[in-house]
Amino acid sequence: MESFTQGIVRLNAFLWGAPMLALIVGISLYFTCKLHFIQKHLFSAISLSIKKSRSAGVISSFGALVVALAAMVGTGNIVGVSAAVSTGGPGALFWMMLSAFLAMATKYAESVLSVKYRETNEAGEYVGGPMYVLKNGLNMKKTALVFAAATALMGFGDALIQTNSLAAIYGSVFSVPAYLTTAVLVVLTGSVILGGVRKIAALCKWLVPGMAVLYIVLCLTVLILHWEKFPWAVVCIFKSAFSGTALVGGAIGITLKEAVRYGVSRGVLSNEAGSGSGAIAAAAAQTPNPVRQGLVSATTVFWDTLVICLLSGVTVVVAG
Repeated sequence: MESFTQGIVRLNAFLWGAPMLALIVGISLYFTCKLHFIQKHLFSAISLSIKKSRSAGVISSFGALVVALAAMVGTGNIVGVSAAVSTGGPGALFWMMLSAFLAMATKYAESVLSVKYRETNEAGEYVGGPMYVLKNGLNMKKTALVFAAATALMGFGDALIQTNSLAAIYGSVFSVPAYLTTAVLVVLTGSVILGGVRKIAALCKWLVPGMAVLYIVLCLTVLILHWEKFPWAVVCIFKSAFSGTALVGGAIGITLKEAVRYGVSRGVLSNEAGSGSGAIAAAAAQTPNPVRQGLVSATTVFWDTLVICLLSGVTVVVAG
């Protein structure tokens, strides 16, 4: 088991090495320039996300937005950000925010393509995502199958992370056995997923905003209670972002390379920009054209990383 774990660690270090980081940031920067700084339409996109459209689709634009956010807002915003700060130093938070800001363009591009190349299934519902872009747009059917299989495996991996974190918390705080927590999660999750995308969207419409607002309020409460440390935390984040030297105990000796690596990688874990999974929900949206839904989908990165992850990171730094 130890050798297997070490193998996974080495594989992870290779996959998230300099080439992958350069590719992720490079693609985001390319789309940002090619789309003439699409991020400037952020507030217009937020406004579009709450406007109804009677166009063809399975769920509303807001429904597609919250379904995507439901997969994004969670462990990555708490455990992922905490891990980024502890292993990459406070400076990792700066690189996470910078990469996320650029990644809004990537999220826009993949969502536009997913809506453009979506198709209807046997039930007459719209389905899409990067696998349909590969199949219908690039005629790469075998690659589409590989991507679909890889995305399914990633979904199982995400579920394992979420379940393990929740089981660990309930086990340590309330002494609830892990198998009991897992069984309850299976029943609750299954009852929603088996209802299809409409039931998922109906649940997410009230669950995701409430969850996000509650978490934001809790983070702001901690920051207000420790307001005197806030200026120090901001200076700490910016200094360690460029010096590569952390200013808090557990992360002393962190290099600039590690700060960038953990910041960018944890950002992708959180907002999923470039992975294509969020675009699958976008393809089901009721939208008059791909551009409109692309703008709406781009706001998921803003809410998930530039708001929630930022608050999480600053709160962790303030806590020392």
